[in-house]
Amino acid sequence: MQGLTGPAAAGALAGRLARARERSFIGRAAERALLAAALAEHPPGFAVLFVHGPGGIGKTALLGRLARDAEAAGATPIPVDGRTIDPTPAGFTAALAAHLGLRPGSDPLPALHAGCPPLLLVDTFERCAGLQGWLRTEFLPRLPAAAVTVLAGRDPPEETWRLDPAWHDLVRVVALRNLLPDDAAALLAARGVPAGLHDRVLAFAGGHPLALCLVAELLARHGGALPDPGAPDVVRALLARFVDEAPTPGHRAALEVCAHARVTTESLLRAAVDGSGAGESFAWLRGRSFVEEGAEGLYPHDLAREVLDAELRWRDPERYADLHRRIRDHVTAGLRSDSGSGLRPWRDLLFLHRRNPVFAPFLRWEAETSVYEEGYRPADRTSLLGMTAAAEGAESAAVLGHWLDRCPESCRVYRRVGQSGPAGFALPLRLGAPEPRDLSVDPVVAAAWARAGRRAPLRPGEHLEVLRTFVVPGAYHRPSPVMDQIQVRCAQGWTTPPGPAVSVLVLADPGFWAPQMAYIGHTPAGEVTVGARTYTLFVHDWREVPPGVWFRGLAERELASGPPAPAVPDTAPPRAVLSEPEFAAAVKEALRCWRRPAELARSPLCRSSVVATVRGGRRPEQVLADLLVEATDSLAGDPRDTRLHRALATTFFRGAPTQEAAAERLGLPFSTYRRHLAAGTARVTSWLWDRELRGPGQGSSRNRPVG
Repeated sequence: MQGLTGPAAAGALAGRLARARERSFIGRAAERALLAAALAEHPPGFAVLFVHGPGGIGKTALLGRLARDAEAAGATPIPVDGRTIDPTPAGFTAALAAHLGLRPGSDPLPALHAGCPPLLLVDTFERCAGLQGWLRTEFLPRLPAAAVTVLAGRDPPEETWRLDPAWHDLVRVVALRNLLPDDAAALLAARGVPAGLHDRVLAFAGGHPLALCLVAELLARHGGALPDPGAPDVVRALLARFVDEAPTPGHRAALEVCAHARVTTESLLRAAVDGSGAGESFAWLRGRSFVEEGAEGLYPHDLAREVLDAELRWRDPERYADLHRRIRDHVTAGLRSDSGSGLRPWRDLLFLHRRNPVFAPFLRWEAETSVYEEGYRPADRTSLLGMTAAAEGAESAAVLGHWLDRCPESCRVYRRVGQSGPAGFALPLRLGAPEPRDLSVDPVVAAAWARAGRRAPLRPGEHLEVLRTFVVPGAYHRPSPVMDQIQVRCAQGWTTPPGPAVSVLVLADPGFWAPQMAYIGHTPAGEVTVGARTYTLFVHDWREVPPGVWFRGLAERELASGPPAPAVPDTAPPRAVLSEPEFAAAVKEALRCWRRPAELARSPLCRSSVVATVRGGRRPEQVLADLLVEATDSLAGDPRDTRLHRALATTFFRGAPTQEAAAERLGLPFSTYRRHLAAGTARVTSWLWDRELRGPGQGSSRNRPVG
């Protein structure tokens, strides 16, 4: 939605907020003058202004001030928050289109060429710094000649801006530093700090804007002594005081949630903090000087986040772990309700892994944003075959060619922004029943299929998912931005119904990847040689350790400092993987002993996925009994099935001593009763079998497996 401007804004709350920001902003005269001079020229004196500096130095506040200056000068400020956009060309242009009030999918360039000259203000640019090549070569050259773009982040620009002769004179770079002494004193005065304390505060905090604001807030609330002027980390010492002086334990817990989660909303606070004060705590967080508002919720300044989160983990490890679990439960609940089309909720989940020393080295957090995923195009074939031949040999390239012909829709291609060719690819295969030719052409798939058959054969409706190959030139089977995306997509595919019965990862360097594989619950299951390379298969059986159990195990691993524990304790009973005939027989027997819990507890269904996925803290036989009733009651809603429901309920749940007695109660000939009972039992079995394969509340498969 576009912001209010002109008379409407002056009389609205937006106008009051703008005037408050006007009064509170102090300093940065040189930076403001630089932009003002550029906008006064026609065309402007430069096209891009890079502002870089450390966390808390005031980049966001400066962008807000520049936006108001530009609006007064007749330009149209357009803010973009690098924290909240999808860091791809499509995500960037979508953010612009949304701000301009355009329909989703619209090209924002025509609107940018209409009306007043645009001033693009991109904050937290380090989160989308991978777009620099695309901005420089594709997007910015298409803007109006009068447009100016300000990119603000922690890091200086890439050298290519300076080395490109076309851009050399159109770029300005400003390294933002501490406020000048007079400006720092003026900021303290504006925050109500008595002049007699200015020297002491400046000796402690210097001209660091965030530190000055924190000191002013502490003094305004409580006064008293400042931390030691010789403290090596000013902001850390100040934020520790905020933790100690939160008004109630609930407010303190809300602050800890805000520091740990990627973004904080009232719903997250309700889930992660005991009590009913989520709204009050959320409002309190909004008032903190180091907490900012974004499109998805509240988030602390990066520096404040790191300090506050580390402080809680050091001070109270048990409480930290409990908080982490509560936040993670909220995130995973969102994953289950998501359509599966977007990566944002999965990035929320990955954010919670950042503290684990085992998992963190296998991701490239700072570079992930430079890559985006697309489907395979026939024009990619030559590139993909070439990079496979170079990395794995001609034999593997021939196997890839087979699968590109057989199921091209399975291939995912990764591209780096600003580059047209593939940066890498992955080939995840969903295998229902491979054809003989598949097994003869690809020894890796043949080995994976044979292994699955020996361990626990796939049942009708189940599939095997094999990450057959992934190649990234220059980072073959090593962490990279492409590998980050592959990991997210794998986890999404494994745990979004209908997921695989078994997943297989094919890796060329098992020694390197072993810690990561243990972390995600995939165990080595043999080797296969193709050409000159030998690959190790890492396998996870989702029927034995289903997604719910896997997610809970990851929650423990995320905070562990040593080797990960097994996904299931050694004392846990083995999961029953029944064939369809075995399952049907078990359902018939479970119905017969529904009124005898001790016998029902011995049913193999109590160790099956249909029970485990909904068990919670209840005993397995209690869950099974409830599921049998739920499956039977599913027949009651359709008048055509009422007779089947009555036959089942009378026979098994209402205590008829014999089938003959049940038929008599129903007033049916015995042969008719037996026909209704058999049909009803078959329907109940089908209902439970579908739950066994796909989980509760899931329909049929979204994607047809190969074969």
